[in-house]
Amino acid sequence: MKTNITFLRDWLITLLITTLLWDFVGGIFLLIARFIFPKQADHFLFFGIIGTIVFCCVLAIRSYKSGLDINGKRIPVSLAMPIASMIIALGVYIVAYIISGCNYIAGPVAHSYVTVFWGNGVDQAFIHDITMSQHLSVFVPLGSLYVAVSLGAYILAKYKQDHHNSVVRKLREEDMQKKSDDPFEEALKNGLGNRKHR
Repeated sequence: MKTNITFLRDWLITLLITTLLWDFVGGIFLLIARFIFPKQADHFLFFGIIGTIVFCCVLAIRSYKSGLDINGKRIPVSLAMPIASMIIALGVYIVAYIISGCNYIAGPVAHSYVTVFWGNGVDQAFIHDITMSQHLSVFVPLGSLYVAVSLGAYILAKYKQDHHNSVVRKLREEDMQKKSDDPFEEALKNGLGNRKHR
């Protein structure tokens, strides 16, 4: 359970820091786009594509490193942990976005796509013509992409540790051997540990 909370916490913190940085630093790419493309819709599309790549890369790298750390232990970790963590993370991300009123600060990349698809290329930061469902029609798939990429990176790291890390494999083999040689462990497996003492 501790590992579960750690992975979820680290992923959300990484997402938060990346979002805050992109809120301000990402504006550089929007400025660059103005010199490349004549239409405002193309500016925001460029900003959104670059932002998507940046978010996916940062979250994938963080998830991969977490996967190496979590699965580099003597006891193997079930895939149920990262899957559950990512489902919770996506839920928290969506709720935070809704609470913010679908604000640019909470979802700068989603905001750029909303501007392209629902705002006809006009920045809708201070206009409330776009509905919540329209915002979410962009935000939910984008958040799902972040989660999918992160989960893929984690699984890749887990596979590497489980199958290609000789040190981890040896530790786990020794642990299994120790458990099989332990009479108390065998007694517990056979249910003897559940007997009432008189």
